[in-house]
Amino acid sequence: MRKNKVLTKALSLLLCASMVVSATGCGKKKGGSNEVDLKEISYAMETIDEVKGRISTIEPAKDLIYVATTESEDVTEYPEGYEEGDPTSSTEDIEYKYSNSFRVYSMNSEGKDVKELFSEQLEDIWGMDDMTVLPDNTIVCLYSGYNDETEFTESMLQLFGPDGKKAGSLSLNDFFDDPSYAYVQDLTSDKDGNIVLQADDKIIVIDREGKELLRLTVNGYINSMCRDRDGKIVACVNEEEGVSVKTVDMTAKGFTKTTMAEGTINRMLTGFGDYEYCVDAGQGIDGADYNGNRKAVLNWVGSNLEGQYINQITSLGDGNFMAYYFDYDENEETETLIRLRKMDPSEVENRQVIVYGGTYINEEITKEAIKFNRSQSQYQIVIRDYSSFDDPEGKMNADLLAGDVPDIIDMAWLPEEKYIGKGLLMDLYPLMEKDNEVKKEDFFENVLKTLETNGKLYRIAPTYQLTLLAGSKDDIGDKTNIQIADIMELEKKYKDGKAFSFDSTKGTVLSTLCSNMLDSFVDWDTGKCSFDSEEFAQMLEYANSYKTEEEINYDEISDFVSNIREKKQLFVELWSLSYEDVELYDALYDHKVAFVGYPSREEGYGARFTNVIGIYSKTPNVEGSWAFLKHLLSREYLSSSEYDHGMPLRKDVFEDDIKKVTSTKTYTDDFGVERQPLDFSYGVSGDLEVPIKPLNKDQEQIIRDLVAGVSHRFSSDSDIQGIIEEEAGALFSGQKSAKDVGGIIQNRVSTYVNETR
Repeated sequence: MRKNKVLTKALSLLLCASMVVSATGCGKKKGGSNEVDLKEISYAMETIDEVKGRISTIEPAKDLIYVATTESEDVTEYPEGYEEGDPTSSTEDIEYKYSNSFRVYSMNSEGKDVKELFSEQLEDIWGMDDMTVLPDNTIVCLYSGYNDETEFTESMLQLFGPDGKKAGSLSLNDFFDDPSYAYVQDLTSDKDGNIVLQADDKIIVIDREGKELLRLTVNGYINSMCRDRDGKIVACVNEEEGVSVKTVDMTAKGFTKTTMAEGTINRMLTGFGDYEYCVDAGQGIDGADYNGNRKAVLNWVGSNLEGQYINQITSLGDGNFMAYYFDYDENEETETLIRLRKMDPSEVENRQVIVYGGTYINEEITKEAIKFNRSQSQYQIVIRDYSSFDDPEGKMNADLLAGDVPDIIDMAWLPEEKYIGKGLLMDLYPLMEKDNEVKKEDFFENVLKTLETNGKLYRIAPTYQLTLLAGSKDDIGDKTNIQIADIMELEKKYKDGKAFSFDSTKGTVLSTLCSNMLDSFVDWDTGKCSFDSEEFAQMLEYANSYKTEEEINYDEISDFVSNIREKKQLFVELWSLSYEDVELYDALYDHKVAFVGYPSREEGYGARFTNVIGIYSKTPNVEGSWAFLKHLLSREYLSSSEYDHGMPLRKDVFEDDIKKVTSTKTYTDDFGVERQPLDFSYGVSGDLEVPIKPLNKDQEQIIRDLVAGVSHRFSSDSDIQGIIEEEAGALFSGQKSAKDVGGIIQNRVSTYVNETR
């Protein structure tokens, strides 16, 4: 699926260009004007264990780094005999109280010589939110809290000398138009010792005595701010026109050096070397200048760092970084202060760099890339995720035009058929034939066949979704898919019945049918379309039998279970059938459940692939790319507890899954994981509670038959969907017939398909 037409235009240019990728040397991946060099983006993580509490702020100043940590303790006086979680223990008269405190530490730039400067106990309403350090090492702490008596949010600054002794305080409420809500989102300071506050759409600069020096308001909101390389304040502003970076000029009393930024900026950091400032761009840290140029200086995966656990990151101004590491995925939380040290080139292993790129890379792929990198010393995966850009597809295709093509292409939201048609993807079958570990026979060949093009496998996906309709066996019989005519006959049989839910509209039904039937009307190989057919006209007329959004009376809609049981709703739409769904819908349909494919010209069930991957046909890194793709197709990966994306393509993993959902006894699987029998319940509307226990033989057979019956795949195209929905409006409003609308759609879509093939 594609999100907009910019991709189509960029891709058309791309496919007319001659794309060349230069040879790859050890530790380096080159392409076009860009290159990935591990020696430039690799960092080592060093832990600093001497600090106590949860890190809230890391602030570099001169030759020292200051770190603030916070702690909160429950000091509520509970009545005698009270036990938390005991429903018999009353909480009515309990006045909850918490004691908040913070500590400030100093250390040198290497994270050594750690000293606790001071600690502060705060009153119940106050919490310490942020900290900055002025050029003379005066420490400025930001407090905020909600005062129950005044019902105001209050903010204040507390100043401490370099020795940790109090040096004054300032209330900030008077700086706000609405003193009942005085909340500062960010605090920093400039090279002249001015204190800078960011509150919603405003930047307020004050001196240490509390005198306002400057107030600037933006047309949007301020995402983040920091000191630049020279000590001036620079802010990231989200405006209607896009994201911009603005510098605060104290002399001109305004913003200067406004630069439109490309891509998401999660946080701004102080610059160093050639970089005037740095940005946290999601995949790591980029260095940037005021001309809008950006370059990766720290790549999480390239450094084998788990970026999702790294918070409160701060540039130390010397090319190194300090951050708060908080691992929240494990049973036991890990949190510590870390220093990210730029590795000397001599420390970086000579590995072949493999770039894995796409318009959206899910977190699980990132985790697996790090695991893969750590498991061997020959290859290094580097992630290139374009999702942070305003136009991910356009940006990616601009890089492709420049010859900077990822070795592995993640095709979520990308036009697979066009990539295949123009020779951008490699046939994977020859790689399987030469491989001793992964063979074609390892996979369900009927499912694998749906990914083929002219007998070749240019793309593959570790998993797929069975997209089906659940209904009653009495209505479905032995059909593997149901046609519009069948649905209309059933609706005649059940006077008050509709196939889809009562809150479905003309537009939503048309969208559902189109997204599952598009391949019935478009042949991408030949460019032939058939939207002027009787079949498509029938689909339009069926969608028109539903109500508009305005015509639906939601007060008259019965609960879901009653609608199913009373034959008012005949089917339940399943985007991705899970193993447990068989048991759930078996109970819902009084143990007469049947699953049927959406209307299609193809007999059998349809599969939907959302994690399709291919290898660039001209990559010089075939072996390394295949090695990582093999990892993503491995039994070990697909059997991991983190895997949950539908049905596995591998036969052995499917059998592993079947054992998980049918076993009546606890067992340890082949990877040392203890597996418990299914034992939970689903709460469904209408007070129906469905216990989920190990599946019986009949339920297991349903799943096996569904997998064996997969014969085609669903694909969709947002541009074609847009054309259909736009033109269908004339039918829904009574201005044109279904046949006329189909003819217009035929002309428009045929032109579009043949222009972009």
